[in-house]
Amino acid sequence: MIPFKGTELFNQIQHAGFDLPTDWSKYEPYQSQINLSEVEEDEIYKLRKKAYRRFYCNPRRLISIFRLIPNKTNMLPFLTLLFARRAYAR
Repeated sequence: MIPFKGTELFNQIQHAGFDLPTDWSKYEPYQSQINLSEVEEDEIYKLRKKAYRRFYCNPRRLISIFRLIPNKTNMLPFLTLLFARRAYAR
């Protein structure tokens, strides 16, 4: 969850004493510098990667995604690279 400036969540977090960055580039969901939980950032990344792999490495899901690709010969290398970057990032 990203506490965008001007929202009620942002106000609640500031009121709770957390120091939120003012640089909007910090509000990126996959590499956020904002951690409001007691879970370490590295553990969050590990859990996110595990969930991504479990979701997309399901054979049925891979087949259904592959069927939706209109131009399979040109798109397959690109999608493979994209999947690998997301699944094994950081």
